[in-house]
Amino acid sequence: MQAFSQAYTLPSTQKWPSIPVDEVDFLGYIRTSLINAQEFINMEIRKQSATEDVTIDPDTVGPWLIISEDRKEVKPSLKKQKVPSSPARFTVNTFALATTGLTTGRHYWEVGVKEKSNWVLGVASGTIRRKEQITPSPESRFWASKVHEVKDCTAPRQRKICRA
Repeated sequence: MQAFSQAYTLPSTQKWPSIPVDEVDFLGYIRTSLINAQEFINMEIRKQSATEDVTIDPDTVGPWLIISEDRKEVKPSLKKQKVPSSPARFTVNTFALATTGLTTGRHYWEVGVKEKSNWVLGVASGTIRRKEQITPSPESRFWASKVHEVKDCTAPRQRKICRA
């Protein structure tokens, strides 16, 4: 502990306002200020990263996917769908693209996978190859997040069969 050579005298309490501490709601004031600050920050975040309204282009949907009427959802099909031929359509992969592309800036969207154990969500260049197998990579101009959960796997006759 350090000793001080000179003590400092506080001003007389007689000059201080005589407001009892229990009448001032300091915690309430701090709480209100923090709530207001949080609301302001959330509003600014929403302004800067507004959710994109994504609509799926039916001409790109692969034959192993079913697109919803509102073009907001796709789900896997148990059998290959008969779909019109289109140069924009994925024929090998179970992929689909949005109707509008992104050019620059920040973009934000929310996706529900409805407790699925296998899914891929990504961003692809408009020039992505659509008639051959594609693996997400910078070279293929396809960046993705993927969940693939395999629970049971067997390999009869050199063919791997996996069940999720």
